[in-house]
Parts: sequence; C-alpha cells; structure tokens
Amino acid sequence: MINKGQYFSPEGLEKLKKELEERKYVLRKEIAAKILEAKDLGDLAENAEFTEAKEMQAFNEGRIEELESIIKNAMLISIKGGQLNSVFIAYAPFDNPEIAVSVVIENIGKKQGLAVLAAKSFLEIYFSNF
Repeated sequence: MINKGQYFSPEGLEKLKKELEERKYVLRKEIAAKILEAKDLGDLAENAEFTEAKEMQAFNEGRIEELESIIKNAMLISIKGGQLNSVFIAYAPFDNPEIAVSVVIENIGKKQGLAVLAAKSFLEIYFSNF
C-alpha cells in the first residue's frame, strides 16, 4: 500500500506508534500461541480455531504493514500559539524530514477552528505538488 502522507499531531502520531508496538510485540505473540494451541487440536483442515487464528494473524500483519507505512510517511503538524496567533508546522516525511513548512495565522481570536482548517488546506495543497 502506497501512502502519500497524512497529517498528524504529535499526540496522534504517538497513538499510532503505540498501536504498532502493541501489535508487533504483544498481539503477534498472542496470535502465535493461539496457532500453536490450535495445531495441537489435530486435523488442520477441519480446525476452526486454527483457521480463525491464521485469519487474525493475516489481519494483524496487514495492519502492522499499514501502520509502518503511515508512520514512515507521516507529516507532523505542531500547533503553537496563543489566542490571537497560531503557528502550524508540518514536516515531511516524518522519519527523515526533507522539508518543513510553517503557516502563521495572526489575529484569529476565538476562531482557532477556522485557523486549523485554513492551515490544513494550505499544507495539503502545498504538499500535493511533491
């Protein structure tokens, strides 16, 4: 799966990294144990537990691959500022940044939601040209 890059806050990116770690180091071992238990039950051709465990394994491995791609190509957006000004910074790609772009929106008052949408739109247009 090719990933052109998605925008994440530092917290959102950290959440994906934790999910990846959980899938690689915890869930992968649990699924392997289920496969071994199911093999011990006998005939694999008619073994529903084995089939289910193998399907879980395939899904987990696919999600691991997807998460690794997303994290590798992630664009990190940092939002800093006060009530009147906001600064949005995007790095791409996340794991080895080649470019950083900042968007400063001044005098936004209580309309920070609009500032986020404006900055996101600008960054999407900018990065779509690469």
